[in-house]
Amino acid sequence: MCNISYLIHNTPFNVVSTDTEYPGVIYESSYIQYRNPSGQYCLMKFNVNVLGLIQAGFTLSDSAGYLATLGPERTIVVWEFAISDFDVRIHPHIPKSISMLKSRSLNFEFHRVEGIPSYDFAMAMLDIGLVGGAKVVHWVTFHGAYDFGYLIKALTRSTLPNNLQDFLNLVQLYFGTYVYDVKYMVKCFPHIFGGLQEMAARMRICRVLAVDHQAGSDSLLTQKVYAKMKADYFQDVDTGRSGKIYPLTN
Repeated sequence: MCNISYLIHNTPFNVVSTDTEYPGVIYESSYIQYRNPSGQYCLMKFNVNVLGLIQAGFTLSDSAGYLATLGPERTIVVWEFAISDFDVRIHPHIPKSISMLKSRSLNFEFHRVEGIPSYDFAMAMLDIGLVGGAKVVHWVTFHGAYDFGYLIKALTRSTLPNNLQDFLNLVQLYFGTYVYDVKYMVKCFPHIFGGLQEMAARMRICRVLAVDHQAGSDSLLTQKVYAKMKADYFQDVDTGRSGKIYPLTN
């Protein structure tokens, strides 16, 4: 957290690409009333309120897409935090999701014993000014509603609010107005579609760290997709402090 604090407060690396891992989605529905934004939020809220966060990943970059580095050797860094909230022995989950995460080398016993309580993790983010408005930070996600849902739950130490607008108000309070969702941005481009891995492949971007469904690796791939999309399709748009592209709050 000291390293992240130094970078966001003393360098141009204030673009944070993030990803979270969680134990699947228990509540789903094909009913038409759940297809609108409020209905989708309702399903997300039900899931986040009863499930626990497993991992959080951060990749820092600047507005031009250059990755943050540390030390005299300018080592590129990606952060992955093991969260202790979820206990596979007693908490609800989707067995298929847990099997998939285990196949990606997630050690649930390690997370339970050695992981960070999400509340402590949230307080550390507040303490260094990563969230809460102490510093202008730009946030990048891929299909990020659940990512922000779990982070808001940790930051408020409470269940999510009942309605979508109250949730969006909390997103703005903690994460600011510079919030971008790559999955939403690509709606303008029908030739780019699919999940994160598929979109990256279509854009000829290779995963260079670990495997999919690890929060650190996925946060880095999200950053790579966002940076290339910005360079290729949004060259005339300033996503620095004076501009924004497709914020979550619209």
